Amino acid sequence: MREKIYSFILFLVVTLFITGCGDDEKANELTDEKPKEVVALKLEREKVSLIPDESISIKIISGNDNYKVYSSDNKIVNASVSGGLLTLTAGAVSDKANVVVVVVDQMYKRASVDVDVANEFGMTLSIDEITLREGVKGEEEATVVIETGNFGYHLELLNGLDRYVEIDDKNLETAGKFVVKGIAVGEGRIKVTDKKRKESILHVTVLKAPSLILSTTSMVINAVQGKEVLTVSNGNGGYKVVFDDPAIAKTAYVTEGGMIAIVGKKNGHTSAYIEDRKGLKSEPFFVQVEGPQYAMKLDEQYYGYANFKDIERINSSLTRSKQITFEMRCYMTGYRGGQTFMGLGNNLLLRGPNDDYRPTHPIAIVGDDLEIESSISFKLHEWMHIALVVDCNKPEAKEKYQLYINGVKDENLTFKNISRQHTEVNLASSSDDNKFVVGWATNQYWCRMLGTVSEVRVWKTARTMQQINDNMRRLKKEEIQGLFARWDFSAGVATDYIQDTGYSGCEINMTLSEVKHDDKHYRPVVVPENVYVPVD
Repeated sequence: MREKIYSFILFLVVTLFITGCGDDEKANELTDEKPKEVVALKLEREKVSLIPDESISIKIISGNDNYKVYSSDNKIVNASVSGGLLTLTAGAVSDKANVVVVVVDQMYKRASVDVDVANEFGMTLSIDEITLREGVKGEEEATVVIETGNFGYHLELLNGLDRYVEIDDKNLETAGKFVVKGIAVGEGRIKVTDKKRKESILHVTVLKAPSLILSTTSMVINAVQGKEVLTVSNGNGGYKVVFDDPAIAKTAYVTEGGMIAIVGKKNGHTSAYIEDRKGLKSEPFFVQVEGPQYAMKLDEQYYGYANFKDIERINSSLTRSKQITFEMRCYMTGYRGGQTFMGLGNNLLLRGPNDDYRPTHPIAIVGDDLEIESSISFKLHEWMHIALVVDCNKPEAKEKYQLYINGVKDENLTFKNISRQHTEVNLASSSDDNKFVVGWATNQYWCRMLGTVSEVRVWKTARTMQQINDNMRRLKKEEIQGLFARWDFSAGVATDYIQDTGYSGCEINMTLSEVKHDDKHYRPVVVPENVYVPVD
């Protein structure tokens, strides 16, 4: 029988070689296309045992399609292939026999299965003992193959093993295999039997997954955007940090060696844990962000910009709204015609229109063919809160545009030009490279802000006077409906951005940059720590 099999294999190899060479030449004549990557032909199993009239299915794990199958004896083992599945069916034998089945793909890659056929087999498994680790990827489950048996397979969990493992036996009869997954720490046995009462015992132990060991169980970050580092001393790389409250802190960087930096986003506390690529987890550790309340001195040198265009590309409706509210808390130190507070150049911008020698110093709302001025002059050397509310659902300009200074509505706005009123506000549209800016607009040097900024907010709602007054100094947690972006200039460390803690679902951080005479606009600049001053 063995000599017959060897002769069959030799004949098959020679035949395929000759056929393959001819087909390759024809293929090269017919096409100039770049050949596809050729992969090895691999089967799920290389050896099986069958009893007469029984069938088994074997998956083709990888190959190059258009499979053909050859059996060294079709009467003993009939072989067929469909898609990525090889099916073997045993015929009658007097005692026992051995057959080789060869699978060939369109690139003439080959793989074979050694098939034993007998009227009766003993029961043997590919392994008689397995150790699993609960919750560890790659170690929490194992596949067990029935190498010999008589079909009609049945699994019985002994010693209370059903409390510690889950069994996937959907391929038990067709492929002669099953999967054991550990779900709790414990041990027991699995008895495998077939229709001829042959049996085999599998011993299973499920161990607790080891915890990742961290260098600390808690950390305090002493600046809103400050950073602290911890290390993982055992693990498998691919680390990620999962925060219970991701609004408090985030991961700054992670190294494959287990060094992890946590950076603050806003004051508060949260728990977190670390997981590696194999699913090992650490015990929870705690992060406390305790940064002083600061404001940032722009002082004609720095400005900030937010790029809403990035989220417009994801969903254009995110940046558009019929209602909008801009809020700023600032401390002004000088007057200058055209100095920028905040907003969207040539769209919806707040600025100071008058120079220091003029008697009044209103706040102007400007856009494309739009110019409105407050009747109230803003004052220097004291904290000021500005709120611009735009409600495009209102038909009249007086109702549509409202300005509040320190919580007081300006009832006597001067409408200098309202030729083009807003029907909606697009946060991703401005003459400043489509950026939302704070402290400098239109790339004009004289548009620098003379002052310090504490906080800027963008709401996609028309805030009421009561809501504005209730949240001028401190944002109440229950008052966050419609808060699209929020920048608290309390970073307290050298940085090139101000963290967004709004509720848009996106992180729209404000990039910090430096006012330049040249064309180096909208470039991140790390500002020094000394630009941050305490807020009274």
